[in-house]
Amino acid sequence: MQREPLVLLPAMLTGARLWHRQLDALGSLGRVGALDLVGERTIGAMADRVLDIAPPAFALGGLSLGGMVAMEVALRAPERVTRLVLVGTSARAPTEQQRELWLALAESAKRDGVRATTREHLLDALRTPGRHDDATLSAEVLSLAEHVGVAGFLDQLSMQASRMDMRRRLRAIGCPTLVVRGELDALCSDAMHEEICDAVGHARYVRVPECGHLAALEQGPAITALLDYWWAGEPSPARAS
Repeated sequence: MQREPLVLLPAMLTGARLWHRQLDALGSLGRVGALDLVGERTIGAMADRVLDIAPPAFALGGLSLGGMVAMEVALRAPERVTRLVLVGTSARAPTEQQRELWLALAESAKRDGVRATTREHLLDALRTPGRHDDATLSAEVLSLAEHVGVAGFLDQLSMQASRMDMRRRLRAIGCPTLVVRGELDALCSDAMHEEICDAVGHARYVRVPECGHLAALEQGPAITALLDYWWAGEPSPARAS
């Protein structure tokens, strides 16, 4: 069976390169690509840009901010999104504490640059607890952040601030949906993922052991396997709740 094109959307502070392991592994199975989330200031505008770029019908996956944009894409064009996978994400509106943090991060990035801001304020939360001495992972995260740059990071922070509570709207998603969380994700809780599943109604939930927020990097083979089985329409090989 021929697979529909697969589009992958990255997390904040990363770009399309976040998915390079998955692109390399899955490219022989069908048409697969990843997009950068920069150049727009709201979730809605970014969702419209994805729809402008994407094929007429496509499978869609997103991690963190990418998952938020992916949900909006699926809601705006349900006739085009054939499958949906949401990794390490949330359908909630921002809290005031989050908004204050993002304003502080924006000032830090403009003053010190994205690499320094990520290293000083965000790196620990993006990694699995206990992997703080993983120099390779840290270097990859910092490289991704530096590639996004100050302007791109400010776009992404603005997109985050534009979020609205999507939980009631998710009932309208009818395509096969997989929700994935790294069990040690310090940014997006188990409850956030469970409520997405509850709202969609038919979604399947998989937890990836020994994995933090940036699951596509930390547990690349596991995420690749999940994408493969989900994209092919087969049952997930991972432990599901």
